[in-house]
Amino acid sequence: MAKEEEKKEQTTEAPAEAAEDSKAPKGGKGGLVGLAIKALIVLVLAGGVGFGVGKFINAPGKAQATEEATEPQAEQDVPSTDDSSPQNQAYQYIDFGEVTSNLNEPQMARYIMATIQLAISADDNKKEIGDLIDKEKPRLKSWLTTYFGGCTLNDVRGTKHQNRIRREICDRFNELLWPGQKPLIREVLFGKFAIQ
Repeated sequence: MAKEEEKKEQTTEAPAEAAEDSKAPKGGKGGLVGLAIKALIVLVLAGGVGFGVGKFINAPGKAQATEEATEPQAEQDVPSTDDSSPQNQAYQYIDFGEVTSNLNEPQMARYIMATIQLAISADDNKKEIGDLIDKEKPRLKSWLTTYFGGCTLNDVRGTKHQNRIRREICDRFNELLWPGQKPLIREVLFGKFAIQ
């Protein structure tokens, strides 16, 4: 009987020792693997946070670029099939000359230099229109200098903006030269359009 009691004590002690061994920290490779996994998780989380902060900080610039890309198609120049479109008419050209103006850029001294030609219909009297433009050239150049002086670098950069500028110059020149009359300047062309 004493042997049976000793066996019972040994069998009850063995499971208790096994349970204590499973609670004790494992040494060797098992502890290093766990530590490596935890370090990897920390690195992945830190990278994700860094990426998220970078996106958050750059959000205003991205929003502006997205906003420009989603502007309505109607504002962009689309060639017309109408016979009265500028591409289908014969023109005479009047050399207006060069205009140089500072841009409205507070951080850097930037300026624009543009040579301008004015297109008029082939049916119009080029000499008469040219004489009026020469007579009014100081006023027109002053308006152009002021106009460009109010533009930022982003206002004059790119085809879309240059086409808008050409239309605005054409409209304003016609208003200044022939107020309340039929516009005779059909198109404004840039020979040189340099920003420095």
